[in-house]
Amino acid sequence: MKKTQEGFSRITAILLVIFVATAAAGTVYILKKNTESNSPSATPTATPEPSPAAESEDEKACGNISDQDLKDGCYSGIARAKKDPLTCDKIQDRVIKDNCYLYVIRFKKDPSICDKTQDQRAKDDCYSYVISFEKDPSICDKIQEQRIKDGCYLNVASVNQNPSLCGNISDQDLKDTCYSGIAKTKQDPSICDGIPDRDTAVRCYWAVVEVNQDSSVCDKLQNQESRTYCHSNDLPKPPNPTLPPSDWKAYINEKHKYSFEYPSTWIFQVVFSSPDTSELNVIREEISNRSNYNWNWFIRIAAWDNPVNLSLIDWLKFRKEPGGLIPNDMPLVPNTVVGKTGVAALQTWIGGTSTWDKPGECFQACPSLDVYFVYKDKGYRVELEGQDASKKESQEVFKQILSTFEFIDK
Repeated sequence: MKKTQEGFSRITAILLVIFVATAAAGTVYILKKNTESNSPSATPTATPEPSPAAESEDEKACGNISDQDLKDGCYSGIARAKKDPLTCDKIQDRVIKDNCYLYVIRFKKDPSICDKTQDQRAKDDCYSYVISFEKDPSICDKIQEQRIKDGCYLNVASVNQNPSLCGNISDQDLKDTCYSGIAKTKQDPSICDGIPDRDTAVRCYWAVVEVNQDSSVCDKLQNQESRTYCHSNDLPKPPNPTLPPSDWKAYINEKHKYSFEYPSTWIFQVVFSSPDTSELNVIREEISNRSNYNWNWFIRIAAWDNPVNLSLIDWLKFRKEPGGLIPNDMPLVPNTVVGKTGVAALQTWIGGTSTWDKPGECFQACPSLDVYFVYKDKGYRVELEGQDASKKESQEVFKQILSTFEFIDK
């Protein structure tokens, strides 16, 4: 028990030193700025960032600490305050030093900082961050963990629109996703020829087709078999609902780049949101009209980020958990369209006694009708809750809403 208390005391002391060192470095800088700004000879120009030499006294104070753990904590605090990798160099503990470099690189954006890290996982994480601003595929070669390396190549291939880089990805699903994303963006179905699996290749061709809803792009393929694959599905047909009433209101969501029309008595509100730094399979924002009405059916609309412009099917595969609700026996091909421009979408019934293509009766939970689609760098799900086979009126209203969807290009 005594050793445990001593351990907690030591950890507390290290954290305190980091806090004090960081605060001290900031205080020195603030005092320096205030002194210069109050000087008679001061000019109204911006004060530059303090150089490492300007705060060397703080580092000397750290050097005078005899306990190595506390000394490392002191240097870490100073390095973070100054965003200075040279101060990280003075830290002895490997973990604290690596974390210091990983913090500093976010501000310095210097790939050579990654070379200083000692733990391989720290190096991989560091290089993975570097690729976000360097876009140099040679950086991916330095990553050892295959999962992180594959993600690095996917990122840099998508940004550079270079399908040859997709071949460096070891995970076949991710490699196929890479080819499909670039083929869709470049409107070049021949890129799909790099995909060995027939069904996946078809989805890739259709990722190209669904952009303009024009299957004539398949005729550009030189290979007869590829043309056959590309033409293997009919274009999804629109649901063709009746026109919505003229007194409907418009909901505009500029952040997530969509708008739609809805009955004037409804009120949509944000019911969930997550930080932009969350994993890509996390909903960024969800709106619903449920909280304002005590109805037995309602609508929810969720938006995700899709930063590399994956096609609909590749986006669902990339998320690994496509809503968590798409039936296993459902064909993953677009089967309807959404909006005034006819964006390809995947529609499925979920819950109760439903099959994916037909509504059933309420059992434990009532069925819902889910529609998934993507537009450029966003993915969406529009969901009609509390249904069964008899609720034709609410399903018609749902179709009308879907037909009014528009997308905001900025």
